[in-house]
Amino acid sequence: MSTPPSRSPTGRRRRVGALAGLLALALLGGPPGAAADAAPAPSDGPRPVSGSQLPADGPLVETIDRLWSPAAGAYRGFPGSPRTRANALLLRLHVRALVLGADSPLSPRLAAPERARQLVDALSRSPAFVDGRTTRYDPDDRDQSHRPGFTQTTGRGQRPSHQHIAIDPEVALALAEAVRARAVLGLRPAAVARARRAVLRTAGHPMFSPRHVRIGQLLWTTQMLWAKRLVDGDRRAFARAMRRALDTEDRLLPRLLTRDGGYRYQVKGRRGDALNRMDTPEYSLIALAGIQFLPQARADGMPLRRGELARYRRWGRRVVWGAFGNDGLLNWDTAWGADRRYLVQYWGWASTALQALAGADGVLPAADRRRARALCRRAQQRVLDLQDARGLLPKVLYGAATTFAAAGRDRALGSLRMLWSVSSCPEAGIPRSAASFDREQQRYAVTTPRYTTAVVGWSRDLSSGALPVRLLDGDGRAIGGLGGRRSGFDLVLGDLHLGGRPASGTRVRLSARRGSGPLTGRGSLRAVVRRGTAGARLRLRFGVEGFRIAGTSMRAAVPRWRIPLGEDATTTVEHRGGRTILRVSPARGASWSASVAGTARVGIARVGRDRLDPTVRRVATLALPRGRRIDLRVAVGPSAGPS
Repeated sequence: MSTPPSRSPTGRRRRVGALAGLLALALLGGPPGAAADAAPAPSDGPRPVSGSQLPADGPLVETIDRLWSPAAGAYRGFPGSPRTRANALLLRLHVRALVLGADSPLSPRLAAPERARQLVDALSRSPAFVDGRTTRYDPDDRDQSHRPGFTQTTGRGQRPSHQHIAIDPEVALALAEAVRARAVLGLRPAAVARARRAVLRTAGHPMFSPRHVRIGQLLWTTQMLWAKRLVDGDRRAFARAMRRALDTEDRLLPRLLTRDGGYRYQVKGRRGDALNRMDTPEYSLIALAGIQFLPQARADGMPLRRGELARYRRWGRRVVWGAFGNDGLLNWDTAWGADRRYLVQYWGWASTALQALAGADGVLPAADRRRARALCRRAQQRVLDLQDARGLLPKVLYGAATTFAAAGRDRALGSLRMLWSVSSCPEAGIPRSAASFDREQQRYAVTTPRYTTAVVGWSRDLSSGALPVRLLDGDGRAIGGLGGRRSGFDLVLGDLHLGGRPASGTRVRLSARRGSGPLTGRGSLRAVVRRGTAGARLRLRFGVEGFRIAGTSMRAAVPRWRIPLGEDATTTVEHRGGRTILRVSPARGASWSASVAGTARVGIARVGRDRLDPTVRRVATLALPRGRRIDLRVAVGPSAGPS
């Protein structure tokens, strides 16, 4: 990448509002005063410098530079051949760096017009773009091959490959933004015409008709509508199409959402299907983020239906207060299990969607926007903590395994998505403690500056029951496991398990204040667990610094608590004030303690490696005399900061 002139202090002192206007103008095209096309700028991606930002010239920029392939005219993967999604995102980063200039939070080395021009060329011709006679479309067909449309591979010397509906809008947006910033990029008329054709041909495929919103994923449809709007400038058509898309989504919402805002992935499935028994926040955010284009649509003349915005705001509240931990990561319970959980590319998608919603004027209420912006700052810090010497993030967080083979091994895409999402964050304070409860999906989630956890009545492949599933500290480090069924929190009362892997015939019922919001007034959870004639009643109280579990067993038993210990953690035991206290000091992360009433026999045992929770190799067992009382207190210390 060529090195442009260094940023000047004068440039940094320009007003952010004026730069936002220039950004809108550059991405929407037209000379100053072109009010007919001056819809609000898109709300996702890097914005003019304000608040905090990632280091502009970190090691990731060097890695990006090394991935450039002159022969392909595109960026290679890490590892792998050039992929369309990553190159589309890199084109957007190049365009945003060039448009924002001296006030970009991105490295000035990304302001590389020649590479941007080559990416426009690569993405608008085969193998990235395949044209031809428009193919038929069946929304229920799992085969998503279609023409015209975009494929997974790009660059000279490659062949067209796999197609997926999520690829097309990402590439179309990148090309559309490049077309609108053609003067800045120095695009030739032939390149502009080819890029416009690729966008408009793909946008015209029935797959992206506003009357078809595949599995409720509104974002895919609205992104394509916005890309079309950018290149053809047809305000009325955009407003009409957005209205139809929202009407389609509105008809799906009763089947998509629970009463408390949880998302059901299988819109045509039954509520008891596995993929509908638990929220899928990584997809909920993709679906919900389609409303980020409401300001643009309303500016172009689209009316809102009565109560429409309120419905989306209820959904948004669940996402903002219930889907994320205060560390900026997803508090990740998903019906997809290890098929999606902890994949960084999905964290990147979710984080981008959250920040797009926070930046869209009038979409979320003020309190929700403040929390989303605060989460941006926390995600930024988490990215810095997780980057390796190359600036890349891991493929999967915590070293956990993924069963999603299609995710491949390329680490570049997730790293680039997080760069796009949190390269610059607005001024914001510390996120408030939050709690969320969904009656239908039986999930209670809580997050504070000290810890993040959840209690789930059902899980596809991790612990479930009446006890916390995981224990992350204030910086998102797994100090008490991720919820492995053989290593997560558990209380054994004879043949009854209150956590871990539930025994056959176990029934769990959770109850709490419904909905999502600040922790105050939402810190109490009740649970009833039954199996045959055995059972237990619990009350869990969650505070800022920890939680307490109290209750009774329905019949006397010898209680045996299982407490997960982070790898390389040191432990001490003391008996004080009528309690047995286990103190845990992880090698990385906040110290914490677990205590039980009475004198317990404490043992430490190794557990086999769990691919879904590799953070725990040892557990502590606390055995108490026979009785009916249940009592556990967990206190988490302040985070020690980046490791």
